[in-house]
Amino acid sequence: MEKLVNHTWQGNVRELRNIIRRAVLLSKGETITSLEIPDDINYQTSSPVQSTASISGITKEIEKDMIIKAIQEANGNKSKAAMILNMNERTFYRKIKNLGIN
Repeated sequence: MEKLVNHTWQGNVRELRNIIRRAVLLSKGETITSLEIPDDINYQTSSPVQSTASISGITKEIEKDMIIKAIQEANGNKSKAAMILNMNERTFYRKIKNLGIN
């Protein structure tokens, strides 16, 4: 909780949502620990341009992690993985291709 509270979110609710989603997917139990929250969210950037660029990169990384975790949870069944993520299959397959996931 300390990592989340001390991070400067700069009004970006989507960033917070993505961090929480990633943490939920990576958690091995019912409780999210500090291990599932990336350490780099504690770092402040000095300019908004850097922040925007890093948010974009972080978002793609989180999205990729979430998709890979869902595929693993579905034992390789991509249709089931799309359902786990509450995502349309066509969108799911497009994201797999765009993110370079095999």
